[in-house]
Amino acid sequence: MPKSGPGEVQKNGWIQYNYLDEEGRLLYQVVRKQPKGFFQRRRIDGVSGWVNALTAGTYVKTGRSWSKRSSGAEEGQESRQFEDVPRRVLYRLPEIMDMQTVVLVEGEKDVDNLQKWDVPATTNAQGSKSWKPEYGYEETLRDKVVHLIPDNDKPGVQHMVTVAMALEGIATKVYLHRPLGGEIGSGFDVSDWIEEGHTDGQFHALIRNGQPFDPSNPPEWIRAYAKGTRKKSNTLFDGKKAGSGPERQLQEGEDPVERILVELGNRGSTIDQHGDYWMAQCPAHDDDRPSLKVSRGEGGKATVMCYAGCEADHILAQLGLSMRDLYIEDRGVRSDDRTRVSSQRPSGSAQPEKPASLADVTAILEDIYPSSPIDKRLPAVDKALGVVLRLNRMEQAEALNLIVARSGAGKNDLKARMREIAERENTNPADKVEDLTDTQSLNGLGSLAERVNTLLNMPRKGMPIRMMQQEASGLVCRYFDEHGWLLCDDSSRPSGAFVLTDEHEALPVMGNSQHLRVLINRVGVNASENAFKHLIHELETACIRQGKRVVLARWSTWKNGRLFVSNGSRQMVVASLEGSKVKMEALPNGEEGVLFDGTAVFPEWELLHPDDMIDPRDVGALKPALTNPPEILRYDDSMQGTLLTGWLVAIMANIRPLPVLLAMGDADSGKTTLLRLLLHLLQGATFDVASMSRNEHDWAVSVSRKALHVLDNADERPPDWFPDSLATTVTGGMLETRRLYSDDDLVQLRATAAVAISSRTAAFARRPDVLSRMLPLFFGDMPAVQRRSTRELAEEVRAARDGVMTWLVYQALRGQVVGRSRAQAAKTSGVDLSRYDEFAETVLGLESEDGLAAIMEMQRAQAISIVDMDKLVAAVRAVFDNDRQLIQFEKKPGELPKFLEHNQGEIKLPPYGGAKNISNRIRELSKAFELVGIQVDPLPDGNTTVFRFIDRHKARQSGLKIEETQTSGSRGQNIPGGNGES
Repeated sequence: MPKSGPGEVQKNGWIQYNYLDEEGRLLYQVVRKQPKGFFQRRRIDGVSGWVNALTAGTYVKTGRSWSKRSSGAEEGQESRQFEDVPRRVLYRLPEIMDMQTVVLVEGEKDVDNLQKWDVPATTNAQGSKSWKPEYGYEETLRDKVVHLIPDNDKPGVQHMVTVAMALEGIATKVYLHRPLGGEIGSGFDVSDWIEEGHTDGQFHALIRNGQPFDPSNPPEWIRAYAKGTRKKSNTLFDGKKAGSGPERQLQEGEDPVERILVELGNRGSTIDQHGDYWMAQCPAHDDDRPSLKVSRGEGGKATVMCYAGCEADHILAQLGLSMRDLYIEDRGVRSDDRTRVSSQRPSGSAQPEKPASLADVTAILEDIYPSSPIDKRLPAVDKALGVVLRLNRMEQAEALNLIVARSGAGKNDLKARMREIAERENTNPADKVEDLTDTQSLNGLGSLAERVNTLLNMPRKGMPIRMMQQEASGLVCRYFDEHGWLLCDDSSRPSGAFVLTDEHEALPVMGNSQHLRVLINRVGVNASENAFKHLIHELETACIRQGKRVVLARWSTWKNGRLFVSNGSRQMVVASLEGSKVKMEALPNGEEGVLFDGTAVFPEWELLHPDDMIDPRDVGALKPALTNPPEILRYDDSMQGTLLTGWLVAIMANIRPLPVLLAMGDADSGKTTLLRLLLHLLQGATFDVASMSRNEHDWAVSVSRKALHVLDNADERPPDWFPDSLATTVTGGMLETRRLYSDDDLVQLRATAAVAISSRTAAFARRPDVLSRMLPLFFGDMPAVQRRSTRELAEEVRAARDGVMTWLVYQALRGQVVGRSRAQAAKTSGVDLSRYDEFAETVLGLESEDGLAAIMEMQRAQAISIVDMDKLVAAVRAVFDNDRQLIQFEKKPGELPKFLEHNQGEIKLPPYGGAKNISNRIRELSKAFELVGIQVDPLPDGNTTVFRFIDRHKARQSGLKIEETQTSGSRGQNIPGGNGES
């Protein structure tokens, strides 16, 4: 059976990408040739060789393959008619079909690179114009959260806009991200971004910070791609000259919206009405899906907006209309008496005023620099200042810095020119100009930005550009140092560089950090400039050399008996005890000497009053259909639910060691859904379950950057390194790995994640050192009447999240008091709470009797139901369970099978082949006996060995001292009063 990616490299250097159906059957391939080029091919039953296309037509045989020919076969060539490929699917379909969140990129290579980071990514075959309704790609993404990342060119952006529009009302949520880097039109893609050295953590941070796509308000950056790729001639996309069509003016009373819709219909465009607006295929570009919005504005005027970025004048020209046709012609009013839109409009015409943005300023100043001729600079500056008057206060300040940088003008000169423009435009300049250069509006960074722009943009004779960048970077670093914003985090090796903003955010110094880019933009440096990379490097160096040495908290931490839990990147919740009551309050990040890493925080939630808290056991979506294994009747759904709740509280309390949550059950039992909902609860809807990585580096990076890491369907034997790395993660230790895939530079990362695993067979847990670290939950069949869609369950978790998070914090602190006292009482009575003492205390803080029983049964559940326990161990355990008075018994190996079959009931033992084999088998199973609470002591007896089996729990309850018996000497009576043979 073919595999679902990654692409396979052939001997000729070609790479083939398999497109499979849900069952893993090959439907077709995309082949990447060398040098770069692509074609598709498929197999057809009864036909030898590959068929090198996916569409119907006449094919001729060339060598061992069939190629499509429009002109038919030449003399002597074999030809056949083939139909379309029966079905089109998304790349790596089997791996994304059950994922709640999917990333859609353009190209199979990008998908494979993201899958190395356990990112559920996909794409469609045949490039950016092959997303068509008849292929049904949307159904694969129904009820999923979809992130769209286009290539950095016009076709790539238009493709993703098409997909975003197609998924409206189908996907749960759609995020359209800006291309990751490069110049407009460069084709820069995800693989290029990865090759620059970016990490999976940076990618996940980018995904987390995305904004949902709003069809009524598309992001402004889309327009830059239409502008940046517009042809220089005066012809439009179909070769028709701009403005060459009929420009009949609207007659008096004629509706401009109706006129536009009629013209669109005459050109064969599909038109759909959505309430008070219409969607149609844009005539100004190759539009497979409706991306043109037509609506009615003030005074009955028509407005047109293309989500792919086409300009209004181009759209109207394709319809034989002009900008004046957007307005109703009123013969009683002269055109030059209408409300003015801008000072540049021709006399007698009126243009609709669109919302102003920073992108408009950038476009106007695109080719303007201080070295440009004055006659070129001044008109562009005036036009840009006219846009600035229509921006909000913060955007005005940023736009003004941009104009200073590009034009070389001073701010005072710009203020005077803005007053003139405001008066000419009949606007009141008082609240638009006077405070524009007030540094307080930029939280103290305005003057710094002005000085940085002066350094970078005012030409100095004989000064190299690199020296100007060095001086500007030094100025920023000194400013940050004087304000105490430079931090060096010592919680990992090597130490990390961070910047503390005036909004209490600790941001890593990385070029792809969105929040850091915003901060750097406020000091006058844009991320698209070469100076940005130079400044990032200098900031990192300054943080490590002279930054304040700190140990940043991640997710939650304890200090002086108080619990600090992150609440977004700017604030935290502090829980403390006042007498016997728990007090919780919200404080800014960094108060009380506790500062959280801004990339390792719980998504923001509202701290509620204790009366409004919600126990997660009362949330239906978080109550799975649990069942007890037949070997442990007491380990029922209530007991397992208590352990699950205690496990969530332990995550909030940052308790280590913390057992791995193991969700076991058959397919469709709800185990993956529960773990996905837990991710949504703790880390937000952008996170999803992952498959087990075969690479230790991937594991180390994942568990060091999350609060919860979920492995789904881990049914295979793990890599050799996995048990040791899992043990380190369980205890919150340091994982050593490479900094990048491509080098040998070792770094140490602290494991922060709790781990949850879903499995049907748990073959990976057969090793005793692995299974002893598990907290098993057993999922049964869920009645059909109780099944709900994942979308409905996720919405219920989202609605209850504030109450549940508040409850978890409350219980995390309470467990340290109530649970600790209950645990101490249990230990005094001889109960062994195993290696997870603090986790046991947390569970006991929720329930006293049921919690204690759950802790005691957890080890039995590990061995009996995870490992398909050896029948010899199961039979010994059954003997003790059937006789409540039996504490110990002794038997020779040869006597043991008959004794067990007589005393335990239904377990039939296999033949072991003699006393020696039985003796060796008992020794091999010593760890398994220990996990089910049985101590096995070999006792010398002349030339043979007698084995004594002790129920450790019963021995402690009876107050009997348990000692290991030496393998030499006489048979000791180290459990006085213990029962002998049954």
